[in-house]
Amino acid sequence: MSNSEESLIVSICVGEQRELGQARAWEIVSEILETIFESSSSSSEDSESENEHHEKCSNFEGTLDAMSEMDFKINMRLKRETVEYLTTKYSISAFLPDQSGGGRSRISPKKAVYMYIWYISNTVTFRQLGNLFGLGYKRKQL
Repeated sequence: MSNSEESLIVSICVGEQRELGQARAWEIVSEILETIFESSSSSSEDSESENEHHEKCSNFEGTLDAMSEMDFKINMRLKRETVEYLTTKYSISAFLPDQSGGGRSRISPKKAVYMYIWYISNTVTFRQLGNLFGLGYKRKQL
């Protein structure tokens, strides 16, 4: 990561540049996400465990909220303040759907950001991600 990228991330976390225009703010968010994406790696070990059946986690969002600052940064690869900034920007953006679709209730902006960051910063499949955050299909009991 270059010095300019580091200083950009630091300025967001500290809040020194609160008066950035919306276009510049989205540019910063894009740069942060690109940095996270570049640092993520893939592994074939995780794809082998995809076929295992795991129950859905009931409240992983709460688990992340309860983590210490250090554990949060280790798992999410971002400081909590940066994730909160991204959540705020996402919740007021035009990218957030106005309504739920298909009969399922809409997930919260916080959960959507947590899921996206968890996906790009950890080696998980969509099925594992859905199980972790309590989303996905329900199996019928026979």
